[in-house]
Amino acid sequence: MGLCSVLNKVLRRSKYLMLFIFSLSVLAWIAMFPGDTVKSLPGDSATTETFVKDELRDKFSSWTAAPTCLKKAAQIAQCPEKSPLLQGVVPLNFESSLKLKDVENENKKMNEGEYEPSDCTARQSVAILIPHRNREKHLLYLLHHLLPFLQRQQLHYAIYVIHQAGDATFNRAKLLNVGYLEALKDFTWDCFIFHDVDLVPENDHNLYTCGTQPKHMVVGRNATGYKLRYKGYFGGVTALTRDHFLTVNGFSNNYWGWGGEDDDLRVRVELQKMTIFRPPADIARYTMVFHKRDSGNEINMNRMKLLGQAPHMWQKDGLNSCSYKTLSVERLPLYVNVTVDIVPQVLKNCAEFIEKYGIVDGIYRLSGVTSNIQRLRQEFSSEACPDLTKEVYLQDIHCVGSLCKLYFRELPNPLLTFELYSKFTEAVSVQGDLERLLHIQNVVRELPVPHFRTLEYLTKHLAHLATLSSQTNMHTRNLALVWAPNLLRSKNIEAPSANGDMAFQEVRIQQSVIEFILNHTEQIFSDDSAQVKPVEEPSLVCGEKYATLPISCQSGPMKLMSLEEARARSLSPNHPVHRERQRENSLPDTSTATLYHTVIDISDNKRRFSGKSKKWKSIFNLGRSVDSKGKLSRNGSVFIRAQGGREKAALRP
Repeated sequence: MGLCSVLNKVLRRSKYLMLFIFSLSVLAWIAMFPGDTVKSLPGDSATTETFVKDELRDKFSSWTAAPTCLKKAAQIAQCPEKSPLLQGVVPLNFESSLKLKDVENENKKMNEGEYEPSDCTARQSVAILIPHRNREKHLLYLLHHLLPFLQRQQLHYAIYVIHQAGDATFNRAKLLNVGYLEALKDFTWDCFIFHDVDLVPENDHNLYTCGTQPKHMVVGRNATGYKLRYKGYFGGVTALTRDHFLTVNGFSNNYWGWGGEDDDLRVRVELQKMTIFRPPADIARYTMVFHKRDSGNEINMNRMKLLGQAPHMWQKDGLNSCSYKTLSVERLPLYVNVTVDIVPQVLKNCAEFIEKYGIVDGIYRLSGVTSNIQRLRQEFSSEACPDLTKEVYLQDIHCVGSLCKLYFRELPNPLLTFELYSKFTEAVSVQGDLERLLHIQNVVRELPVPHFRTLEYLTKHLAHLATLSSQTNMHTRNLALVWAPNLLRSKNIEAPSANGDMAFQEVRIQQSVIEFILNHTEQIFSDDSAQVKPVEEPSLVCGEKYATLPISCQSGPMKLMSLEEARARSLSPNHPVHRERQRENSLPDTSTATLYHTVIDISDNKRRFSGKSKKWKSIFNLGRSVDSKGKLSRNGSVFIRAQGGREKAALRP
């Protein structure tokens, strides 16, 4: 018994000792982990348990990992808000002996046009977009000063030089749209700087970053006495975030030549209720490198008219309608050189296909399947080069012709332009084929160069198809009938308040203009007579960029316009034309088409119409009465010119 009692006492004391040792072990184990490891997380116990297990698994992995992982390198800290490298005003020099190799040697940390600070993480990633053509020396001076300027600001940046190929009129705004689209292929840039090649910043406290509002960087420059050029000036160098530029739909694509596009962008910014920010005048200073006005960048005489249209056109004209062909992308040490042709390639692609596969009955008159047109439209809007030899397009050739017409119909400013509409209609009414040809030719020469080049290509294509009318039943008159509403449009007719009868009459005039141009294509665009000669375009290759047509989700369901719809596009919904519309693909009987081209000769010695005949005739008069000043009047399909109180007929061809 005595032995048992002793053993019981020892065991009891051992239990206490073991409990004490276990408690110390638990405390030691807890001390080895951060306090938040064992804290309960909101939620059920299963979540808490899983979290603890994951933490333990991570700890275990770190303990059992290779020795090189025991000490993990610390992440690079973010660059300070104000860079310690800034110097303020830096003297500028423009040595004529400066070479590109010199600038490359000064900026060896740049790689394929991109730079990133090595000792900290940049606060913003910035794409600098520079539109360019034949300004190599200016570009060299800008890079010489701008690259170290940006590096002192500790920015992650890339330089994109967007070069316009050919000798067509320069389009700065469209090139900047192209630069934005191309730069986003490389990286999701936070900020975009739209930079003229001849402006060099003087003070590196003028930060090339974006804020909550669009920024105008050029408050003053040497050429203007370091004063703002004019109130509202938004040109030279501007900064917008990626989202800002997308919100305003980028620049307009219609400013060919110098001037207007910056003010158009300002209008777009203000329409979105944004406020333009400018740095202090003593910081936002630039030196403009002197130069004469470039050939091919003459003052845009239509800039004020285009600017007046900006509030109504900004949603249709911009990034979502920017068409271009990427010829090359060169990743040079100091910048990415993007060379583009900004003449529409949709026409060239479709025309080549139709001339090879589309010599069929009713080409350009019959409509393709809407779903196929939508598919082809999306392919043109994507990165890929559309393969028109796919079975779906070979079986529905008319969808290619429909898309080609649709492209021209959706241009904000038609191919023959709103501005020249009245001149074309007046020229086609001139008597005598030779005189009429000279007048039409002179008006065609007034077209902007890109319009001229495109019109020449299109009319030669259509004139070629007209020679094959025995196979297509599409002679010149029929081609003019289906193409005229897409190429020549009047603002007055498209206005909601336009008169319905006048709309019918204008369609006939449009057809006459296009028919005359098609019948005289060789003379109008002959090398001897044309002052503006288009540049030969390279063969179409895959890999081109077609950001031309708005995608279906932006523009709504596609509905191709028939001839009757084109005639009545501005009429009220209850107009008889809408109620009695013919089939979309129908053409009028050619036997009655001559009604609109009847020649009525009224010589000077003919007696005047009697009052009775005038009264009877006025019932059918669709236009203005004849005045005494010889102005063009419209009477049905007949043009009458009054001269010296006598009526003479001057008919459309």
